[in-house]
Amino acid sequence: MTPHSHALIDVLKDWRLWPTLNQYQPDECEFVPLEQGLTNENWLITLPNETKQQFVIRINAKNAKVLNIHHQNEYEIVEGISQLNICPAITYKDANYKYWVRPYISGDTLAEYQNRGLSMTDKLQSVADTLKRAHCQPIQNHWPSVNTFVRTEFFWAQILPNPAMQKDGIEALKHQLDSALQPITHQVALCHMDTNLHNWIVDESGSLHLIDWEYAGLGNPIWDLAVFSDSAKLSQSDDSKLLEFYGKYTLDELELAKQQMEYLSILWFAIQENTHSNTLMCELNNLAIRVK
Repeated sequence: MTPHSHALIDVLKDWRLWPTLNQYQPDECEFVPLEQGLTNENWLITLPNETKQQFVIRINAKNAKVLNIHHQNEYEIVEGISQLNICPAITYKDANYKYWVRPYISGDTLAEYQNRGLSMTDKLQSVADTLKRAHCQPIQNHWPSVNTFVRTEFFWAQILPNPAMQKDGIEALKHQLDSALQPITHQVALCHMDTNLHNWIVDESGSLHLIDWEYAGLGNPIWDLAVFSDSAKLSQSDDSKLLEFYGKYTLDELELAKQQMEYLSILWFAIQENTHSNTLMCELNNLAIRVK
């Protein structure tokens, strides 16, 4: 058995509360850490039964507030999305959203699929269809509204007070990017907001699933297409196919959405990884050149 982390040992105190898993003892099960996600701690549990059922424990990061993550809203969203067979339902959640347990999806991520040298072109239809179904999900008004300008300001408020930041150069780039990447009027739909290849899983039957909805909120659907396209490094031809399958938007609109999402991503990593001032300047400058 893999040595357990302190966080895992702590949540295992609730084992008897977990449906299906509580039919066994923890020391009868196999625990393997999953390299999944950049913020949370994830563990794969294999039960000692004939079917070798597997579950994932996701122990949520303590910096959720800093990253503007709302786990209660995420839980509500996942409960609705799971009914569309887009992601699995939650088996058990901690009352304070410290962690939850869900079934494990056996299969390959689209990142693994691409790393094997396989073309993403034949997955574009499934990706577009999955996103369309998610974007048509009934929404709740109390779910977080995703406004790229508001989110960038939220991140900047944590970055700029750092005394190590070269404020003059960085603030000039901030002003330039804020002006060029203002959000435009758009339809409001439930958006995943982190549709990178690692969050897509092709199960053993070939069905596609989209997991990790912690950044989800009410925003512009094209942002989900943009993040996926950037992550997959799609060609312009494949971008055109993706938009055709989805049924709306132009390449110019997609390019603007990519730039908006890249801006958010740069700032997110700056907080998450405590990016050096020079690195942040370089990344923002490269984006500013693209925006021009």
